[in-house]
Amino acid sequence: MAKIFFISEKTIKENTIVPDNLQSQMLQQAITEAQEIYLQEIIGTKMYNHYTELIANGDISKPEYERYKYLLDEYLTPFLEYRVLTDLQIPLYSKNRNLGVVTTSDTNISNVYFNDVQKIMQHYQNKAAFYATRISKYLCKHKNEFRDYDFCNCSGFGARQTFYIPTVL
Repeated sequence: MAKIFFISEKTIKENTIVPDNLQSQMLQQAITEAQEIYLQEIIGTKMYNHYTELIANGDISKPEYERYKYLLDEYLTPFLEYRVLTDLQIPLYSKNRNLGVVTTSDTNISNVYFNDVQKIMQHYQNKAAFYATRISKYLCKHKNEFRDYDFCNCSGFGARQTFYIPTVL
């Protein structure tokens, strides 16, 4: 089965600081992990699988799925952009070599301080967490429009509060 991406490489490159020459394999891996690990936790497996089918079949743009397209464009895409940026930081700015984790420039190789990478990751992770909460609130508020969103807990701030967005140490 072909890998289904909820967000394209082009969208990531146009809307974020990801460079145009980034290897597709690296970007696709980050997109896959952002979708399967983090987004699926927010929207649930049932809704995640429904989106996979809608995108794979080209149905996402049909009028009867307008609410799904809106949710994808306005809520899921911004979350995925920041989650992908978070997950790309280590592979983008460092390489694993025999001598350890390094970063390269035109003239030399130097060690990366992991604290610096963590700060960058935390920056993007905070933005991803904002969009994750925004998704949950929207889905809870519109739960009757999304029958495949089956685990809304509308207590507290009006959204599911248990989704997993790990904190960078």
